[in-house]
Amino acid sequence: LWALIKVGPDHYFWYVRSHHAVIDGYGGLAITARIADYYSATIQGKEPAPYRGLSVPELITLEQEYTNSEDFGRDRVYWAERTAELEIAVHSRETETRSTLEHRAEAALSAELGVRLDAVAETAGTSIARVLTAALCGFESVLSGQDTGTVALAVAGRRTTALKLSGGMISNAIPIGLYCGYPATRDGLIEAAASAVSSNLRHARYRFEDIRRDA
Repeated sequence: LWALIKVGPDHYFWYVRSHHAVIDGYGGLAITARIADYYSATIQGKEPAPYRGLSVPELITLEQEYTNSEDFGRDRVYWAERTAELEIAVHSRETETRSTLEHRAEAALSAELGVRLDAVAETAGTSIARVLTAALCGFESVLSGQDTGTVALAVAGRRTTALKLSGGMISNAIPIGLYCGYPATRDGLIEAAASAVSSNLRHARYRFEDIRRDA
């Protein structure tokens, strides 16, 4: 749903509402940026730059080509092997039917803690995202009482410039499972997280819902 609401002589609100099945956050930003560029060019009396993203039919064709490719089959085997290694299948139907308590924690990181995390990442030769992935896996391991901590890592899935400029629902989530039991260490978990994320990203086009279905 798109609407331009006039609230004054020179005052407008641009209202946009889309279902997540149609467009993801990255795609929403890409479309917003495109509209802003088009608007700016128009009021300046200039010709808007050509659209360099992909159309909806092109996005559908790209997805169909992937699902019919050998890469799709290889990714399916890869994720089947990865989820089989986990102590609990990733959100399997069995676990979804159980009554579970939702654990929610919320806090702002202090500037001091941010500096410490940056230092840990620099010492480990990786990014703070990998450090946080390791920490979340360890946290989930404690909550679940399992030696393996598993988290779903959100990925943009936009590997090309054209995809980065496109709308559409392309983002995905991939499971990251790390052994967090004895004798796991902080540095060992960070190294394992960096390795797991790097390996799993190569197969990130395979949809999370398919990973769940296959598990």
